[in-house]
Amino acid sequence: MRNPQLTKFCTNLTGITQDMVTDQPKLDEVLKNFHLWLTNEKLLDSNVKFIFVTCGDWDLYTMLPSQCSYFHLPRAEYF
Repeated sequence: MRNPQLTKFCTNLTGITQDMVTDQPKLDEVLKNFHLWLTNEKLLDSNVKFIFVTCGDWDLYTMLPSQCSYFHLPRAEYF
């Protein structure tokens, strides 16, 4: 976590409160757990197709690569 204490500006902008982020897993653990979930649900099998649905491409094409780079984390090919 880069800034464990959220500012009032951040909370006002996003609606995310300090209680929502305190003691939550970091990005590396979240990505590992997500990959395990995809595996357990057999979504990574070669004959299975799936798609991510977001509001625009900012989340997966801008922010996720940026955060992975910042924290020196690998980014799975399915993103």
